[in-house]
Amino acid sequence: MGFMPACQAVNQVKKCRYRRKPFKPVSYAKLRETRILSRLSVDEVAQMLRVTCRTVRNWESGRVQVPYAAFKLLRILTGYELPSDAWRGWMFLGEVFIVTRGEKLHSARFRLFIVDFRNGQTMAHRSGRKT
Repeated sequence: MGFMPACQAVNQVKKCRYRRKPFKPVSYAKLRETRILSRLSVDEVAQMLRVTCRTVRNWESGRVQVPYAAFKLLRILTGYELPSDAWRGWMFLGEVFIVTRGEKLHSARFRLFIVDFRNGQTMAHRSGRKT
C-alpha cells in the first residue's frame, strides 16, 4: 500500500447516516389540557420538564412546536400515561388506576390486590415453587 492523499482517503470513508424516528406532532391544546387536568401551573410544569416558564407559554400558545419527548414525559410524570408500550391504555387519575378495559381500581382495592399477591408469593415460596 502506498501513500494516499488525505482528500482521497476522506472520500473512501463510508458515510454512516442515522435514520431519525418519525416525528410525532403534538398539538399545543393537548399539552395545555394535560397541564390543566393535572392541576399544575405553568411554573410547576416548567420545573418538572426542566425548562423555563416562557418555553411552556410558547408551547401552549402554539408559537413553538411542542417536543414529543416533553409531552410524553409530562404525561408520565402526571400519571396520565405509563412509560412502556406494555402499559398502553392503563393510567392513573388521582387515586384511581384505570386498566385497558376501562375498569377502575381505587387505591383501597389496589392495596388489597397487592396484599393478595404478596400472600401468594409467600405461599409459593414456602411450598418450594418459583414465582
